[in-house]
Amino acid sequence: MRVTMFAGLLLIAGSAIADDPKNMAFEPSLKTVAIFQDGFGYYVREGRVKLEDGWATAKSVPTAVRGTIWVYPGDPADSIELLQSVKSNVIDAKGAEAIKKALENKIGLQLSIDASGKNFSGKLSKLLDDMILLDIGGAFTAIRYDSIQKIMLVGYPLRIKMATEDKEKVTTIGMSYVQEGVRWEPSYVLEMKGKGMGMLTLRGNILNLPEALNSTDVLFVVGSPHLSNRGQGETFVAGTEPAEAKEAEKGDAGFVAKAPGMTAMPPPPFVSLAGEGAGELFYYTKPSLSLEKGDIAMVTIFQHTTPVTPQFEWLADGDELSYILKIENRSGQPFTNGPVFVIEDGKPVGQETIKYTPSGSFAELRLARGIGLRTERTDVEVERGKVVTIGQTQFLPVIMKGTLKVTNFRKADAPIKITRTVRGKLTKVGGGGVVKDTQVFTGDPNAVYKVEWQAVVPAEGTLVLEYDYETYTAVAKIGGPPVPGGPDGF
Repeated sequence: MRVTMFAGLLLIAGSAIADDPKNMAFEPSLKTVAIFQDGFGYYVREGRVKLEDGWATAKSVPTAVRGTIWVYPGDPADSIELLQSVKSNVIDAKGAEAIKKALENKIGLQLSIDASGKNFSGKLSKLLDDMILLDIGGAFTAIRYDSIQKIMLVGYPLRIKMATEDKEKVTTIGMSYVQEGVRWEPSYVLEMKGKGMGMLTLRGNILNLPEALNSTDVLFVVGSPHLSNRGQGETFVAGTEPAEAKEAEKGDAGFVAKAPGMTAMPPPPFVSLAGEGAGELFYYTKPSLSLEKGDIAMVTIFQHTTPVTPQFEWLADGDELSYILKIENRSGQPFTNGPVFVIEDGKPVGQETIKYTPSGSFAELRLARGIGLRTERTDVEVERGKVVTIGQTQFLPVIMKGTLKVTNFRKADAPIKITRTVRGKLTKVGGGGVVKDTQVFTGDPNAVYKVEWQAVVPAEGTLVLEYDYETYTAVAKIGGPPVPGGPDGF
């Protein structure tokens, strides 16, 4: 079995068609489209057809990225022997009996007929003993068999030859390919539900839809595979034979391709799930979607009730106080990058971008400046020591006491994370503060500490945190003027 990165998306269970087809012409219907955020889609089509001497002819050749068209049989015992994209699909029949036999199962198809030096184009309506009846714009035109020079099937440029034991059977043929243009954009709404829970809704905006969807399964893809031929159209179209092609028919035929890569059994059926991973890709599935060509649609992909922990954050080196929502991903699927609009008690809280978050981990939304809390920071000198000499520089040791104060005017407790950078030697950290990082610099007697507190400010209450440190301040090089508190006593 040939396996590709998209193999799991192919649907080969067969179309739900009430009546079996009567002729070799068919139009594969769109069953699945996987839409990527960076502007391309992977399309899977299939249709039922009655073979004629092993041949079928399809409605159109897709405008695919070069090298991505894959035509496959529905019957694993069969294979695709040849694909042929033609300028004109000639029905090879001469004389009344041969023409009647060739057209007996093509009633209702569009034909182009050259007869008596004229061309007639219309739907085949009826075969009489000595003439054809064509429906041309609602009017019927009779064409005698003995006046016909050429018959062409109109609108079915892709010819497919099957390698099969039963060359006249009714079977399923599938087609998949990558086509540029369509894309999707994610966006979220987070509705706070109270008691530490929120309803997270992911929507997908479908843009640049090139064709109508009729009960089509749409897959919104997170991640993007590498496509070496992005930006290059498929050469397998009529009249654009590539230079490297070795086999081509003369006359009206376009490119003819032997298809050794299409002779494998089709891949297993794709199982539609709420979300399914495939390597580094992930697929959100929206089954049975119907849209018109060019529609811009916002589709709800999933809704998930998730734990949400509100928290404030104060970067105490300055005055920045932020309101943060910490979201736990218990959905069993990743959160993709996208903007999140937050609503609480029917009121807008703000909007921020969520980052890619695997299932089981946490995402943080940093919203607008924290409201309802007031912060104060003071650093007071407590004592000075005696000047010390380090290298060629005199330093004055200064003992400092720092105080961080947060007042909560809200009627609910306020969890808060506070970070403070201290330059010097920490001698005391109160309130459960933890040193998260230490930096030591060559030639500098002061280390730099990053201290973090995780605390709760009680409703309508105040939190006070204290820390002590000793810092060295350069006063002068040796031989320089005296300094306050120095050995000269002034």
